[in-house]
Amino acid sequence: MKAIWVGLLLICGCRSASEPAVAVGQGCAEGASQRQVDTCFYEALLATDPADPVGALARAKQISDPIIQGAAILKWVQTHNRQIQADEGRKLCRLLGDRERTACERRLYSAHLQR
Repeated sequence: MKAIWVGLLLICGCRSASEPAVAVGQGCAEGASQRQVDTCFYEALLATDPADPVGALARAKQISDPIIQGAAILKWVQTHNRQIQADEGRKLCRLLGDRERTACERRLYSAHLQR
């Protein structure tokens, strides 16, 4: 199990604005608490380029706290809903509970209403 966790952390990581997007999520396991790790992956998800929906999904799955996960997914989908395919966005929305899933899908499909 530990080997899987280490492998996943090598794929993901947090980054500063000057680091390349490839490193997004790297180092999140170095946090002292689960909340810090979740916050790191929250920031990593928000920094994920919309051209990398697979990476966004992987980072979203790393967030164990459902409230932090929901906030990150909802914000990312709302921010990038014009730039991502509906199928890719739905994969993220499906990680959420019923009420949040509905709100997420509404944000995903209402891109044409934003000005």
